[in-house]
Amino acid sequence: LIAAARSRPGRLTYASGGMGSPSHLATLRLADSAGGLDWLHVPYKGGGESDLVTAAGDVDFSFSPIGTALPLMRSGRLRALAVTSSERWPTLPDVESMTEAGFPSMVIEPWVGLAAARPASAAMVEPLVKALRAALARPGFIAQLHSLGALPDFAPAEPFAAQISRELKTEGALLRRLGPDLRR
Repeated sequence: LIAAARSRPGRLTYASGGMGSPSHLATLRLADSAGGLDWLHVPYKGGGESDLVTAAGDVDFSFSPIGTALPLMRSGRLRALAVTSSERWPTLPDVESMTEAGFPSMVIEPWVGLAAARPASAAMVEPLVKALRAALARPGFIAQLHSLGALPDFAPAEPFAAQISRELKTEGALLRRLGPDLRR
């Protein structure tokens, strides 16, 4: 992909779930990490739509969550080039990580969080945390998440908030550095 982008600047197309979406930001980050690649952004109204147009060959590539892309990969309509996790993904053991591919700055590990409006009382939060921990202890629930391409984990509020803060700083710095090039 990188070699093709370098040999044909501005000619490769990529789909995203829309301007500023995680897939758009991931592609901007890859272009930046690879020394400023130039390709054409084709934004769609969501990740599912961008997966389908990529599978149909209407665009050259896209960054997709494993959970939505996995059925298309299993059917042979999409081919995984790399995963953005720090290590190979358990459900895709033959697909290298971006770190293995030479892009350690491309570790992007999606997450889903549970949030409450401030001020959230301990009486409100504790039962939710307890229920979440109980669900994450159920092997059947874990197996279902694995089948969808998810790796369940639990992070307490403070480390989770710190992770969100780090990600906002990283993405904000990229967007400020790109400035007018955000649309590429």
